[in-house]
Amino acid sequence: MTYQHIKPIGGEAEYAQPNFEAITQTGRSSLRLIIESAKLQAKHVALPDYLCEVIIDIFKEYQSKIHFYPVNQDLSLDYSALPKHFDVLYIINYFGMDLGKKLTLPLSAGHTLIIDDVFYPMPRMIEIDTACYAFNSLRKISKLADGSLIRANRPLLLELITGATNSPFSTLKYSAKALKHRFIYQHIEPQIPLSEQRYLTKFEQAERLLDSQKNIVAVSMQSQIMAMEFYRQLQDETQTRRENYLCLKQLLANNLLQIDTDFYSFSVLKHARKSELKKYLASQSIYLPTHWPVSESNYLKSINNISINWLSIPLDARYTIQDMERLAKAIQDFDQHSTSF
Repeated sequence: MTYQHIKPIGGEAEYAQPNFEAITQTGRSSLRLIIESAKLQAKHVALPDYLCEVIIDIFKEYQSKIHFYPVNQDLSLDYSALPKHFDVLYIINYFGMDLGKKLTLPLSAGHTLIIDDVFYPMPRMIEIDTACYAFNSLRKISKLADGSLIRANRPLLLELITGATNSPFSTLKYSAKALKHRFIYQHIEPQIPLSEQRYLTKFEQAERLLDSQKNIVAVSMQSQIMAMEFYRQLQDETQTRRENYLCLKQLLANNLLQIDTDFYSFSVLKHARKSELKKYLASQSIYLPTHWPVSESNYLKSINNISINWLSIPLDARYTIQDMERLAKAIQDFDQHSTSF
């Protein structure tokens, strides 16, 4: 029996797939899968000049012709300096901002748009006729050691994804995370002493493995399970991050970069004496990274040094308002007594 005008009740649930989707081990695997699926080898690629150097390295693997366009001090994108001829436009949604939806540049049917949504839980597509791919990196915003979601309006070559069992990266990274947890809470089991260097060494080993890995790898089983918990708690996680951001904004208003997002990953601290401050904070058990360090590659002259005085403050639910207040006080103490440090 067919139902022309009556909605059926019961049976298997229907699903209209809006896009093509996949999940890989890392943002690197996702980018390689996008390049392979869209056949972007040796194409002209327009990259923003503030980015992670790994992005450059991956496009170089595929013999891409790389061009850079400027990123402004407020992290808006300046398309005025785009090359006259390019095949791929690469956009980065810095720290969760939605710069993709602000795209005003008309793209033709021959263009491909890649949106790097590294700091956001769900990669955001935009409505566009030309090929569009968006991906994130869950290991950058959660406890997961690996995991990267891809959404696209064109098919993905899923057969290129190899099993996670062929990559020791995730196993080693989870081992390092477990050691760090034991180190932080070893007062609970003081009979099992553990040095900080032990887990730091494992983290470094894992990153070296990832740097040498060129294949496209599936997400690990452990991360698939942990991702369910991450998304289940996402509303609470989002609220905690917002509260932490607003706390820092109040305490360090003159030093923070303005970020407009509904999911805060990091707060960006601007400081003229960044290197000295970073060392001082480390002495207080506060370890802040930079997104991203200035590249030392052959593209150094083309890379924006916008982040040269930046430190990134994590805002996730590991931390409370009290942690943010402690961090802000440490920065204020440094500023007040900086001549003695």
